[in-house]
Amino acid sequence: MRITMIACMDRDRLIGRGNDLPWKLPEDMRFFKEQTMGKPVLMGRKTFESFGSRPLKGRRNLLLSRGEGEAPAGTELFRTPEEALQAVAGEEELMVIGGEQVYRLLLSRADRLLLTEIDRSYGGGDAYFPELPEGEWELADSAAGLEQGPQGETYAFQTYVRKALARKS
Repeated sequence: MRITMIACMDRDRLIGRGNDLPWKLPEDMRFFKEQTMGKPVLMGRKTFESFGSRPLKGRRNLLLSRGEGEAPAGTELFRTPEEALQAVAGEEELMVIGGEQVYRLLLSRADRLLLTEIDRSYGGGDAYFPELPEGEWELADSAAGLEQGPQGETYAFQTYVRKALARKS
């Protein structure tokens, strides 16, 4: 099974502020939906809450949380990344959709990163995409966004692959 992380970040690696995105980029939202539709998505509790505590339609919603309680309707609740990975072992691809703690927990296991990189700094927040370990990743594809954001933002859809995987293809 391939593990793909998908995120949108500014030039400081910011991915969130106050459990929300500091930007509104419709093209990135369409990209996210297109890439995740029909696939299992793994997210943390805060990310789930940022969607209004509702599961994403058309996707198997896996929730990673250390907290007590039952799985919210339409989700499967796991206490550890290992439990979640075991539950989707037969799937072709798992999409890891955030937040920061979930990205940190699973970065070492990821095969591919789909990062929308915004050419702007939004001045800080409380969630960041982790730094990529030196020498482990290479840029496999890059496509400039076709639309500007409401504040004139430009961005690119970047696909990174783990170098060991890139050599196999």
